[in-house]
Amino acid sequence: MAIGVKVDPRIIAAGTVIAVQERNGWVSPEDRARGIVGDVDRYDVLLSQGDGGQLVIRYRVRDKLQLPQLGEYVAVEARVSEGSMSRDGQEISFVSLVAVAPAYSALDAISSALHAATSGK
Repeated sequence: MAIGVKVDPRIIAAGTVIAVQERNGWVSPEDRARGIVGDVDRYDVLLSQGDGGQLVIRYRVRDKLQLPQLGEYVAVEARVSEGSMSRDGQEISFVSLVAVAPAYSALDAISSALHAATSGK
């Protein structure tokens, strides 16, 4: 939330996949005590970037995007999602990157815009 206005920016994230972790949907403590486990609803994909940095991109199962494999280099368009939760009475804000699509279309649009901007000079 930026100055009280919800924004939905997108970025292009790229790197080599170094880990993929399944994440199950939320299950109440009572159901968990009875042995119920939530279905896998997302995968957290850890990317290593060339400068030594790392970032996590969330792939939601319902979006039906192809999940990258370990060692694969990927470029993905991701939505920056803001949220908050309460833990032990303390409000915690967080930002996550949610995969939207492969970055090909976004990269083509950027390349076209840069070409148009530089060819006009």
